Amino acid sequence: MAPDRRGRYGRSRRSFYHGQFRRTDYRYHRPRRGWLTMSLENFLKERLALPVVLAKARNGWPLLVVLVILFVLAATLMMAFSRPTYLATAVIGPPGQKLDATDLSGASGAAASLASRLGLKRSLGGADTTYDKYMSVLTSNRLAVGLTRDTDVMQRVFRERWDPEAREWRKIGGPVFEAKKALKQLLHYPVKTAPDADDLSKYLATKLTIDAPLSSQFATISITGQTPEGAEAVLAAILKEADNLIREERRRDVAARIAYLEAALPKIDAADQRTSLTAVLSEQQQSMMEIAADQRYAYSLVDPPHAKPIPIAPSPKSNYVLAVLLALVCWAGIIVFVPEGAPWFRLVQRAR
Repeated sequence: MAPDRRGRYGRSRRSFYHGQFRRTDYRYHRPRRGWLTMSLENFLKERLALPVVLAKARNGWPLLVVLVILFVLAATLMMAFSRPTYLATAVIGPPGQKLDATDLSGASGAAASLASRLGLKRSLGGADTTYDKYMSVLTSNRLAVGLTRDTDVMQRVFRERWDPEAREWRKIGGPVFEAKKALKQLLHYPVKTAPDADDLSKYLATKLTIDAPLSSQFATISITGQTPEGAEAVLAAILKEADNLIREERRRDVAARIAYLEAALPKIDAADQRTSLTAVLSEQQQSMMEIAADQRYAYSLVDPPHAKPIPIAPSPKSNYVLAVLLALVCWAGIIVFVPEGAPWFRLVQRAR
């Protein structure tokens, strides 16, 4: 190769392009202007003009088909590898009409008045009050404390942390856990090696839903779970445990009243007062019988817990619609921002 006029070897005014020598003449060479270096006026004129957009969309519709197929496949893979979520629901209502002091055929007007003064009429005949307490217990912390004693509920809720072969909670270790442990101890946070009532309370706060319209006495209780059977079992345990809490609380109150009345009756000489207290004692014993014998004390089960075998999440319909919308957005962005001479459109035109 001969040296150039500067006495150097090489291609100072020639460039290698696609295997051939091409002379570079900067007088006629105009570099391609991208949308980042283009002014707003030129961008609106060259890229967002309606004829330009329609022409690019007409030439680039096969690219939309390719994007839709890719996004639908991605949505399918995401749903295949994601964890399904099932919904269990139950419908409950107030309990049956409780015994009222004024409804007893053997109670006199003095007994009814005495029961009202003692506050026993509300405790005996207040079915709505008992039901309201039951609804409050469903969102209380003591419900979570009571459910922690049920090992089946804890295993179903925190199934990832339970080892069925060793029948114990999995031990957490490693440098990350030790670092978190040291940081929690430094900040005076508790270090947990197994789920407790606080973890279960947080789970119920996010997974348990109570729909109690003001126009109806019935409420729909629902909870989500990883399996249909697990969601049904957890919801049934929640309803039963809340009822047991109300039942035990009422049992203690009624037992204390019965003990008081039995101790007070022998000390009363007046016949009318003895008759009134005897009627009240009979009412309390009737209430104790209901507490001990009724299958459900604080609520009535209208529809038992049931979970459909079809998961509520991930939803194929919503995911596929979202995939198509994302494909449309990406295609529109390519149509607007990518020039027609780009490799995208060259490949599309060759495919057509």
